Amino acid sequence: MITPLGEFVGSSTDGKPTKEIIDEESIIQMARQTEELLLDKDHKSMRGPEDRNTAAYGWISGLKAIIGLGDMDGLYGTIKWTSEGIELVKDRVYRFLSPVFELDEDGRAIRLVNVALTNRPALPLPPIINSESEDEKKISITNSKKDTDLMNKDEIENMIRDMVKQAISENNKA
Repeated sequence: MITPLGEFVGSSTDGKPTKEIIDEESIIQMARQTEELLLDKDHKSMRGPEDRNTAAYGWISGLKAIIGLGDMDGLYGTIKWTSEGIELVKDRVYRFLSPVFELDEDGRAIRLVNVALTNRPALPLPPIINSESEDEKKISITNSKKDTDLMNKDEIENMIRDMVKQAISENNKA
């Protein structure tokens, strides 16, 4: 999940708190975006010129609005990881995603700008790593193997429920 539905307190580029409203209209609008979006780390691509770093750790595409499943409603997408991005997640250097939105004058999200790897997400999102064995760490990103355009509602609901259960289980182990 890239973002759930709800009202949240984010921060502007100057660090001031901002109200962010992500409602059904917002995620439907963001799901229409077709360009690949940068996945950076710690929002470094959004910083001033002296500290900016636009290196990609992945690219997000295939945005999908999931509505009608209760607490699993939100914006989902596919991440094409770079090799460095995979390592940062596998080695647990970073555990969460943090989306950046363009907001309208009322604070409603109207566009997903990019997403960052972080350890301090402002939104209540599950960790990226959903399961781990001693021999192998697995990265399980929402919608990375299935295209929701080809899935019916029951398949989508089962996929999301499984992922939420894995994320909760991982959180309880941490």
